[in-house]
Amino acid sequence: MPSYAFVDGQYVPRHLAALPLEDRATNFGDGIYEVWVVAQSKLVDEEKHFARLERSLGELKIPMPMEQKAIAQHVRRLIRRNNIKFGTVYLQISRGASKRDHVPAANITPSITIFTNNKPALAEARRAPKKLKIITGPDLRWARRDIKSTSLLPNVMLRMEAHQQGCHEAWMVDDQGMVTEGTSSSSWIVTSEKTVVTRALSNDILPGVTRDTVCELIAQAGYKFEERGFSVEEAKHAAEAFVTSATNFVGPVVEIDGTTIGNGQIGEVTNKLRDLYLRAAGL
Repeated sequence: MPSYAFVDGQYVPRHLAALPLEDRATNFGDGIYEVWVVAQSKLVDEEKHFARLERSLGELKIPMPMEQKAIAQHVRRLIRRNNIKFGTVYLQISRGASKRDHVPAANITPSITIFTNNKPALAEARRAPKKLKIITGPDLRWARRDIKSTSLLPNVMLRMEAHQQGCHEAWMVDDQGMVTEGTSSSSWIVTSEKTVVTRALSNDILPGVTRDTVCELIAQAGYKFEERGFSVEEAKHAAEAFVTSATNFVGPVVEIDGTTIGNGQIGEVTNKLRDLYLRAAGL
């Protein structure tokens, strides 16, 4: 059975889906995206992702191509049509296509693309999670990292370096030596007093949807919580470290730049928060 994508009002076989040559997401990175995890054919953190999508569009002054309710209907239709029980949904909205110019045409129409990926391995999320090794590197991104833009070149460059070193993720570091976030995840540490720490929201980091849910779960679990910056050195000496993202959920970090974190095993706090998140996600 063929897989389908949704492109500007049309359902087309995925291998035939295409954007115009002068779409501004391609030429300028002038667009935003969201990724949902699908568990038991349902979207995880659905409303939070839609809220972030609308915020990102508002910051870039790109109008919604249709009402949120209509977008949600198309997403669910694709999930059913492509028979996705466990997987992901990728949604991208660009400013649209017009003659290549830094200033877009006044009458430009936003473009919307939606496709799914089948990931049956997500059904095994409760098995022993992968212990993540990461590297750190300079944060070379623009100053509006809070917008989920399609402009991801610095993230890609550092993630490729991590892959070449046999690591799973990379944490980006600002000019003061403080960790901002991962290339596709939020960064966390746990102190020896079991205080959970992550950087406070600002233009420096993306407001992670999974991050937001985990903040709620920290209070539910009764742990202390601090939103503040932390350095690479503090992270290396932390009792635990982990990342959060739509597809990693709560992913334990056991090594940073070759330094073992804690005893090199999944920590108590990380394990508890992962369990709570998977329950909330229906996994």
